[in-house]
Amino acid sequence: MLLACCLACSRKSARGAAGPRLSAGLESELSALHARPSEAIGWGGKATLPYVLRVGDGLALGGPTAVTRLIREALDGRRARVDRLALLHVIGYSTAPSADDALIQALRDPALRPLAAYLLGRVNRAGYPERRRDRRAILAALRPYLEDVTAFDDPWYPEVHPRAGDLALAAFLAVADPARFAHVGVGPSVGLGIAQFDASRRAELLPACRSLDIDDLSDQQAGER
Repeated sequence: MLLACCLACSRKSARGAAGPRLSAGLESELSALHARPSEAIGWGGKATLPYVLRVGDGLALGGPTAVTRLIREALDGRRARVDRLALLHVIGYSTAPSADDALIQALRDPALRPLAAYLLGRVNRAGYPERRRDRRAILAALRPYLEDVTAFDDPWYPEVHPRAGDLALAAFLAVADPARFAHVGVGPSVGLGIAQFDASRRAELLPACRSLDIDDLSDQQAGER
């Protein structure tokens, strides 16, 4: 009897650690993603849409419960890195407002930070879904990483090694509204592709980002559809 109770508690604890149980269809989709994570993400056909979901559309529409499950698994450092990044891509395509909170959590993990930053800059813009956002919270979360020199080893673009800081910088410009930075030559397509800036460009953009009063911004994000 005691053994049975211990086993039941162990199974319950394991389920809690993994995250909430999803519908049978979503569990099947998640299993398919885990089986071939590198194939779950494809190219969108142009430089401004470097990633699209091949697997995970249902999960992206699965609401906050799916986001909770996905971020818990993405933050699990025991998983293969490509698997964790594929999970993050699905969160990036989520329509749930809680997806931004999940991506902000991912910023704290150096292995996930570059992609999390990129995805925070892509929502409500061409090729990605719309969702309600707290721009101030997103910008405050991105700001500490604008000068992160860590190179992103992207499983889908192994020939490109953008700095995490460049991806965070492009996302910051996009979320704050590119039009605010027109005086330093920022256009509406900033952050759509995989951003890479040289030292002189960073020297122009970083002071503009640092000087922006994010508390003075509205919650609405200007988007490019």
